[in-house]
Amino acid sequence: TSVISRAKQLRLPSDSPEDIAVVRLACLSRVQDKSGFLQLQMSWALLGMREREVLVNHFLSDGINEQALVFEFLPDCMAKAKENKYVSVPVLLEVLADLIEDLRQLDVSKMLKSLSSPRSGQAKIIIIDLADMAEFISTVQNRFVFQNCVSKCKIRFADNRGYLTMTGENWGRTHEPENDTTMLAYSVKELLQRQKFLHELFAQNSDGTPLIEDTF
Repeated sequence: TSVISRAKQLRLPSDSPEDIAVVRLACLSRVQDKSGFLQLQMSWALLGMREREVLVNHFLSDGINEQALVFEFLPDCMAKAKENKYVSVPVLLEVLADLIEDLRQLDVSKMLKSLSSPRSGQAKIIIIDLADMAEFISTVQNRFVFQNCVSKCKIRFADNRGYLTMTGENWGRTHEPENDTTMLAYSVKELLQRQKFLHELFAQNSDGTPLIEDTF
């Protein structure tokens, strides 16, 4: 596939489905250099097993043999998550995994078929607009609120696609004060996971061979 070819061209890991999923995420996130890819790898390393499994299945779905969800404005969500200390890329990926699971349970293709032409029910590629989430990410100032925002979102279907709306229940909590204890606990967890990731990275690179090519 084009993703594997891109990974080989840039000398990125592509041995496992998880490696390929991370490369595809890097492409979608417009990662331009080695530093950006290492940061993305570190964010991925902070995820739990459930989140990784959901995201790997999502990013490897081809829309030909199996249904694929395509998230419009995901690059904007990623860029804004990097800029917002209350969100961060790892937390965005956790929320994205929750959203994917909810959409799978809804069986989006059947909903589109009931709301539109019979042809749309056969679609293998389902577009979900995340523009409202991107705006929410740039505004929210509470990590817990963002982590749980999917449960208060709604999906509106029109023009053979879905639109994620954050709803007033989420927007009304954007400036809710952070709990210091919760913030500290997450920071400690993130620090430990980062240390583990760096240890594994250096262990893989112990022979002195660059793990990732310097030039993208």
